[in-house]
Amino acid sequence: MQVLNEFANVLRKKLARGWAEIAEALDDVRATLDPPRPVTIVTHSTAVTLAQEHGFSFFDALIVAATIEAGCDTLLTEDMRAGRRIGGLRLVNPFT
Repeated sequence: MQVLNEFANVLRKKLARGWAEIAEALDDVRATLDPPRPVTIVTHSTAVTLAQEHGFSFFDALIVAATIEAGCDTLLTEDMRAGRRIGGLRLVNPFT
């Protein structure tokens, strides 16, 4: 969910898109991907640990925690250090 939230925020704040266009873009993303995973107490606790151990912001740690819980091996991100590994998860900048 955090990724969808940040996507909507970037479209609005940085790209100055209108709400109708943002809603359409979010619909497209949701139609393409698996449903968002809920943030549970386990996700929250894992995020706190990741923030402490790896220096992530809390919201980045939530994304990493949810990605690990989903069993993913790659996280596409332009904000976190590309090439970094957190357990079996590899962070990749798709723009480099």
